This record gives sequence, C-alpha cells and structure tokens, in this order.
Amino acid sequence: MVRTAVIALVVALGVGLSVGALPGYPYPTVWGTVTEVLDGNRIVIKIVGASDESWIVGSTETVRYLGSYASATEATTCGAVATQVNYQMTFGRLVYLEFDQVLRDSEGTLLAYVYLDGGAFSMVNAMLVAMGITKATVEEPNIRYANVFLGLEAASIEFGLGCLVTP
Repeated sequence: MVRTAVIALVVALGVGLSVGALPGYPYPTVWGTVTEVLDGNRIVIKIVGASDESWIVGSTETVRYLGSYASATEATTCGAVATQVNYQMTFGRLVYLEFDQVLRDSEGTLLAYVYLDGGAFSMVNAMLVAMGITKATVEEPNIRYANVFLGLEAASIEFGLGCLVTP
C-alpha cells in the first residue's frame, strides 16, 4: 500500500513538474556549488558559472527556495528532517538556479527555484514539498509554479507522507 502511494507520488511529481515547468520557461541561468546548508529552505552557494556577465564567478550567495517553507527558527522535528534531507540532496553538489519576478528578498537573499540538473527537471524545492517535509508557499509576485507546489502539498497530505499529516 505504501509502495503504491510512493510510486503514485513520484509519477505525479514527474508529470506535474514536466507539465507545469516546461512551456516557455528558460533554463536556469546561474549555477554554483552548495557550500553550506543553513536549514530546510536555505543554502549557500559558490557561483561557478552564469549565462550573463552580471554574476561574479567565485562569489558566494545565500539562496532561499521559492514555493517551499520550512521554519528556520522553530526547532521542530519537521524542520530538522527538512534540513537533513536538504543537506543530503544538495551539499557539495552543483545546483542550477532559476529566478522568478523578484530576485532578492528584503535581506538580500536570492530567491530561486533550485535544480539538481541543468535541464530543470529535478527541482529541490518541489521534492521537499512532495515528500511532505516542507509546506507549499505562494509569495507574490513569484508565483510561476504556485499550482505545482500546492498540488504536491495536497498529494503528500493525501498519501500520508511527511510531517504535514495530522494523526
């Protein structure tokens, strides 16, 4: 039963991201190596390349995931799990950043959809929501994938995955 639910979620994730992400959106424009994982929705990267010259190769940037939220201030089981999973998925890896309407928040942190591949198919933000360990968030005007995130959250709750399920 659980295996069937996991398979269904993986299929839904793949189809949802493929259908929601592909039409007309550019490939990620900045890529870098993850040097630190701050929590379940923030990483620090060292930029190793970009498609335009406005980025400084070798500089470091703090990146917050768009569409996904894990509390950075509360010491919750779900927050700890999100941090650990984020670390396992990203630390030391080359990641690719896709930006939406607003590039930075009020603290200067980059806001991005973060991918494990340059083809923009393995979005870390979406995987964390699909596993039910982070919540889907909609931060206007950065709403490119809002329906995808909300659908993944609903599916994870329906399948009883992660921390978002109430006993």
